[in-house]
Amino acid sequence: MEEETSVAASARGLKAGTTLRTAAIMLNISDSAVFSALHFWHEFGRLRTSADAGPARAEEALLAACLLLASKVEEEPRRIRDVINCVQFAFNGEKLHNPHRYWEKKERVLLLEQQLLRALAFDTAVEQPLFYLLHYLSAAGASPAWCELSVCLANDCCASADCALRPARLVAAAALGTAAALLGKELPPQWHAVLGVEFGSLQEVSKAMLEVYTHTAHKTHNVSVSAETSEIKSSS
Repeated sequence: MEEETSVAASARGLKAGTTLRTAAIMLNISDSAVFSALHFWHEFGRLRTSADAGPARAEEALLAACLLLASKVEEEPRRIRDVINCVQFAFNGEKLHNPHRYWEKKERVLLLEQQLLRALAFDTAVEQPLFYLLHYLSAAGASPAWCELSVCLANDCCASADCALRPARLVAAAALGTAAALLGKELPPQWHAVLGVEFGSLQEVSKAMLEVYTHTAHKTHNVSVSAETSEIKSSS
């Protein structure tokens, strides 16, 4: 039962991540706004009860509310009509043509945005892992492949609550280390201590990062990621 719950939560996270990233591309919104939106979504999900979850249409409206708020927080505001239309299309592939449905959905999204703000106690500041990651990569003199893979890991992992709700510095370090392990790169001894992160937490986040792709592989049947061969190892 616990495993089923974990799989269901991972599937919801992947659906939310795919929906928000697709909608963000259509809206020309940055990765930072997507990360903030997913952070809001995970945090709201953590605070509300299962009885509050509601049907799929409520989930779609919540994703729109999270992206709408994130676009404002990251100073990339978009019209609510555009956000609603793009999220709906990304969520179920349908366009919104009925004006009555639009006004109903707009009211629902605005209400959820207010509930979201109250749940967050109006604390909408979200630390961005990319801020730390780009500094780490620069200091490490990372190759283009290392940079690209690290950034992809940091962006994609926000579909998992185990990553999105962790400190940004830790997520950035995990992306750096996981990418290095996948590429077979050796890191200096105690490199994680230099970055101020605990090794056990680093491994937990790295595992969560890889599980995002593992669950995607189970769904698409064409991708495989081995956690064993890409494990971050301790150096003394």
